[in-house]
Amino acid sequence: MSRRLPEFRMSDEVSLVHDPGAGEGKTARMGKGLFLRIRGRICAGGSAGFGTPVFRKGLKTFFPTLVSFARTGGQSGQLVFALDRALSWYIAGKRAPACLTEISEYLVEVFMRHAAHQARLLKIHDRILSSCAAEGRILPVQGVGSCRVGFHICGPDIHFRMNGSLEPPGRLIALNEADGECFDLLRTRAGVRRGSRIPAWEEAGFDTELRSPRMGVRISLRPEGAGSRSYSLYCGREVGRGLNWAGFALAGDQPVLSYRLGIRAV
Repeated sequence: MSRRLPEFRMSDEVSLVHDPGAGEGKTARMGKGLFLRIRGRICAGGSAGFGTPVFRKGLKTFFPTLVSFARTGGQSGQLVFALDRALSWYIAGKRAPACLTEISEYLVEVFMRHAAHQARLLKIHDRILSSCAAEGRILPVQGVGSCRVGFHICGPDIHFRMNGSLEPPGRLIALNEADGECFDLLRTRAGVRRGSRIPAWEEAGFDTELRSPRMGVRISLRPEGAGSRSYSLYCGREVGRGLNWAGFALAGDQPVLSYRLGIRAV
């Protein structure tokens, strides 16, 4: 008998579900937010879901563990996360030296600054990892605090508010991701890009849309509330060895993030 997942219906065909067991690749070892369900299909892939906090402190990224989930109303709820996981590399099943993780974190910074070359760099990345049997795992570490994520659904919009109790200085980042194989079209001011032409990460405007032509759905994100002018938005997609996600990351220097995620028909 299949278990019944907590579900928040947005329309006859679209809903959000809380499924802590969903996810593949690196996300299988971390806490995740809400997942998009379209006509019965959960679009999780290797994504973090919607409303998932991470914390960037220096060159180290802290990922979440889900502490609790509660429905606070018919169309609202709250997730509580501890920021107490980080990426570690394993080679042929054995843990690699810590310096390799530090190098990889630095390379992420370089990777994000060179959007035009990311597709080629991702292919090189896949070949290197495959040749040395390298695997990234998100594992427990000494934590840097916690984050409460409240959400409320109103029609085609989900209003999120993140409140972090975190060790400064650092950047609170809200991940909003879905299955990268389904969501393979990005519309920005610069035009439309599809599939592998979509960079892994690039800074974007708040008029950016991520689309899934096969599912007939488009996703957008807009900041809300005081302090939102200081937010930065990034978009991207990665489908490769151990990677299958597409979505948005909203970053701010304060421990609070408020935004609206829109899910509409194409």
